[in-house]
Amino acid sequence: MGALWSTGDERDAREVPEGPLDALLRVIDLRRLRPYHAPTSGAARRERAARGAHMGIWMEESAAMRQLRTDRLRSWLRFALHTDDTPPRAALAFALGVFIAWTPLLGLHTVLALGLAFALGLNRVAVLAGTFVNNPWTLVPIYSVSVYLGSLILGTDLDPPRFEGFDSWSDIGTFIAQCRPWIVPLTVGTLVLGTISALLAFPIILYGIRWYRTLRHAG
Repeated sequence: MGALWSTGDERDAREVPEGPLDALLRVIDLRRLRPYHAPTSGAARRERAARGAHMGIWMEESAAMRQLRTDRLRSWLRFALHTDDTPPRAALAFALGVFIAWTPLLGLHTVLALGLAFALGLNRVAVLAGTFVNNPWTLVPIYSVSVYLGSLILGTDLDPPRFEGFDSWSDIGTFIAQCRPWIVPLTVGTLVLGTISALLAFPIILYGIRWYRTLRHAG
């Protein structure tokens, strides 16, 4: 897999430091496009890890990686539109992916999507395409709204986790302890909103597939 963090050597020294919002828009980098190199020292690695924790981001993504992810999603959608599955089954597979995207199992969405697609005999690509509803641009709004809704349903009043004093990995236990009360509201909120989103996605995708195939056959 290689090192977890890349050095900042390739960055221009005159580059304007990116803000927290820019960092939040980055996605986990699978390091498939450009090589990563380990920091020259353990101190540099710890410093970069702490800075990533402060910004809520763990790994970086290049512009090429973002473009690759967008192109991959488009190719998956085209594949789903051209699949031999009936429109209802293809729409059901996509809706299932949308539901999975709302679940709090961040990092396991792909595994869960493939497992359910195999178990239910659904189009794997269509299910995976649906999971892309949860991406770096929507992750924060999705989970924020879910926690808020879950808190309303459960009648709880929670303070957000705080990053103050988070200076090293030795403080990660404190931060996790602060996040623990959020688990149940987050789970409740994501299940409710995920179900609603999947129910809305099914007829929309069903109509879109039928419309696309009608145009294709007419042409």
